[in-house]
Amino acid sequence: MGNSSNSPVGTVALSPMVVTKVTSPSSNLNPGTTVAFTVRLSQPVSHVQTVQLSSTSSFLTLPGGTTVDVAAGESTAVFFVDVSPSFVGDGVIRADFNGSSAARAARMNVYRISTFTFANPTTAPGGSNIGTITLNTKAASTVVITLSNIKGPGSFPATVTILAGSESGTFVVSIPPGAESTRKVIKATLGASTKSGEFAIGS
Repeated sequence: MGNSSNSPVGTVALSPMVVTKVTSPSSNLNPGTTVAFTVRLSQPVSHVQTVQLSSTSSFLTLPGGTTVDVAAGESTAVFFVDVSPSFVGDGVIRADFNGSSAARAARMNVYRISTFTFANPTTAPGGSNIGTITLNTKAASTVVITLSNIKGPGSFPATVTILAGSESGTFVVSIPPGAESTRKVIKATLGASTKSGEFAIGS
C-alpha cells in the first residue's frame, strides 16, 4: 500500500489597487482655459471604478464633478479642470481612491511684457505713431495692458488689448500740431510687469 502525501497549497498576495499619479500637460496653467488632467491607477480595473477628485483652489474648478470613472480594462481616466480668468497663486488637484491619493500642483502662467516698441523713431507734430506691445507668450485669453504717460504731449488710449491666441497688440499715439521737440515716453503695465516705450517728437 503506497504512501500518499499532500502538496501544500500556495497563496498569492494581491497588491491593493491604488492611485499612482495625476498628470497634466504642464504645471503652469493659463488663466481662462480648460485643461485636461489624467489620473492613473496601479493596474487595469476589472469593472468600473470611481476616483474622488478635489481642488485646493477656488480658481481651479471641476466642471465634470468631483468624481471620474475608470472604465473596465483601463488604468487611466481623463478629467477636466477649468482655470478661472482671475487665477492667481498656486493650487493642487488631488485624486483619492481605495485609501490612496495622488496630486498635481498647478500655478498660474504669468504673462509679462516682453517688448514695447514704436513703428517710427521720430514723429512730426500733427502726426501719429503706432506702438506695439508684445507678451512673453501667446495669450490664452484676453489680456488688457494699462498705458500711462511719462513724458511729452500726445493722446493715446488708456489700455491696449491683446486677444486670445495673439502675442501682441497695437495702439496709436497722436501728436498735437505745434508740439515742441522732445521725447514721448509711455509706460505699459501688466500686473507687476512694466516696460516703457519712447520716440522723438520733431520734424
